[in-house]
Amino acid sequence: MPAHHLPLRHRGVSLVEALIALAVMAFGMLAVVGVQSTMRLNSDLSKQRTEATRIASEEIERLRSFTSVAVVAGQPGVSYDEIASRVLDGYAPPDAIGNTTYAITRTVTLVPGTRQKVVSVQVRWTDRTNAQQTVTLDSVISRTAPTLGALLAVPIEGSPTNQRGGRHVTIPPQALDQGDGSSRFEPPGSTGIAWYFNNLSGVMRACDADGDDCVQGTLVSGTVLYHLTASQADGASAENPQGPALNLATGPNALTLASPVGASTVARCYSGHLTTSELSERNGVSYYCAVIPAQVTGWGGRLNLQPIDDTDAAITFSTSATGYRSCRYTADVPSDADPYADFTLNEDHPKAYCMEKPGTATADAPCTGRRVTGNLINQNFLVIPGQQTCPTDEGGISALINGNTRQHQP
Repeated sequence: MPAHHLPLRHRGVSLVEALIALAVMAFGMLAVVGVQSTMRLNSDLSKQRTEATRIASEEIERLRSFTSVAVVAGQPGVSYDEIASRVLDGYAPPDAIGNTTYAITRTVTLVPGTRQKVVSVQVRWTDRTNAQQTVTLDSVISRTAPTLGALLAVPIEGSPTNQRGGRHVTIPPQALDQGDGSSRFEPPGSTGIAWYFNNLSGVMRACDADGDDCVQGTLVSGTVLYHLTASQADGASAENPQGPALNLATGPNALTLASPVGASTVARCYSGHLTTSELSERNGVSYYCAVIPAQVTGWGGRLNLQPIDDTDAAITFSTSATGYRSCRYTADVPSDADPYADFTLNEDHPKAYCMEKPGTATADAPCTGRRVTGNLINQNFLVIPGQQTCPTDEGGISALINGNTRQHQP
């Protein structure tokens, strides 16, 4: 039988197929190159827009941070009245961020009949494709004293920021929580008494040791520090007194209330009694006063120190080398009209409480400001030799510590 031969099969890629494949690949590569170019352009534009937004935001925030309403001599640009329109061209961000320069236009318009200015900040630049880009931020800035802004940070009664350890911040840390919403505190140096505080509001009741025979009162507490060295006390000394400490008179007379508002207003003040060796190792002692007001509207008056020496005799406040001078720590700065900061807010430790406003106290109107109706803490004193002057915070060692003092006694 004749043999049957199968046809041969030829395998491979024709030139036409190869050319078509190369063409498809070329179009794909062109597309990838185009995407990369677009991504680079968009990345640059995003970076530039972010930087422009930052510039506009910082410009507005800088205007909002004015520290004075009126112009301050020698301190340009810190007041509200200086907020005005301006143009800045060719601004280059640090480290050449965004690979471009910016033009900043600030437009300020006073709203008629108000104390407000409308501020519009426009930031312009040219992108990589030579196209003009713009970011605009608008805001309204009110002509309000900067100090009033601090009121926004004042915690409401009973808020977490007004508490310490789950209790009102004015309650002494040593007070024992009773588990019924109140805390019990026995002031050091006292006998047979106890003070009870509402954990939420800090409202205080002065009672006997059994919690009976209670009267409503307000707490005044602080520390009496001593810097009894021969050299004049300065800001650093006020922030870090060197001692040695002295005891205060036995309770309830560690401090005395002078010129009380209300004839029957009384202060019962206590401080722990330390030994001579303990005093030599310390620079201060703490005190606690329960002021019992004669009227529900509050109280006023001047709390004076009553330190004693080693023989338990009261020391003398005078300006002589053998006497002592009492200074109170306060945030107020004296002026020519008020050299001793007589009219400081009650919380800032004035010479006399309820003397917040200038004026002459009389028998019918012994207060020129608000009466004290709540607890006062951090009412601190510094005792120095009598011939020295009360130091200010100039030359202090820390901006976080208040070293401003004003003369209190004599």
